[in-house]
Amino acid sequence: YLALGGEVHSSREAMELVIEGGRVASAVCQDGNVLTGDYFVAACDAAVFFERLLRGEYADPAYELRFGNPGDYPLASNIYVGVGYAGSMDHIPRSMKFPTEGLDISSGGKPLDYLQLTHYGYESDFAPPGHTVMTLAINQFAPELDYWQEIYTDKESYGQEKRRIGELVLGALHTRFPEMQGKLTLLDVATPATYTRYCNAYKGAFMAFWPTLTGKELNHSGRIKGLENLWLSGQWLQPPGGLPNALITGKDTIVRICQQEGRQFSR
Repeated sequence: YLALGGEVHSSREAMELVIEGGRVASAVCQDGNVLTGDYFVAACDAAVFFERLLRGEYADPAYELRFGNPGDYPLASNIYVGVGYAGSMDHIPRSMKFPTEGLDISSGGKPLDYLQLTHYGYESDFAPPGHTVMTLAINQFAPELDYWQEIYTDKESYGQEKRRIGELVLGALHTRFPEMQGKLTLLDVATPATYTRYCNAYKGAFMAFWPTLTGKELNHSGRIKGLENLWLSGQWLQPPGGLPNALITGKDTIVRICQQEGRQFSR
């Protein structure tokens, strides 16, 4: 992209699309800059795309069905707890689950009874010599997603809750790995509200709609009916989403633009 003359403008959030005659004429950024182009690709959260950028004027039935039916199309996120350990974890599997008791953290409205641990001892640059960094992931569904969006409005309460969960996780690690006592440091706690703040993620969802037995599979082209030069790309086109799907849909979007231009797509 850069080799072909492309430019990257980071920290320049698009707030509005100016539409003229069935085409997007420009994108207006939060800092006042106006970006023009022949084609516009929105690689962002689907709810932000339809509700804010398009102001609800170009509704898509496939997404209306899913956003309006959280029972069949639930959203998922997680709490990520980062922990530093003054020691080696080479003897511990890179990823593992271990049971816990009395952990006052809920997941999907139920008490949490296990923790999912991943350590990065295989990568020497992730921590100082003689140390290991690890993450512990706690799945979050409804009603926790709404809870995090609500508590985030009170920064003091939000900070206290993050610290409380971090300390609970440290305690669970001490119980499971007594040899780590006194050698653990709480580095950070990310929540669904973190994903909303950094990525505009709808309700903090870290992937697209979660697969269920009653939900229908979504494979969307990203084409927006009524707008000939605008495409949606990213993980929301092919749930459950994730980085691999986002990369694939990005390529697919360029393929479709090439077809529209009558040009052959080349890697």
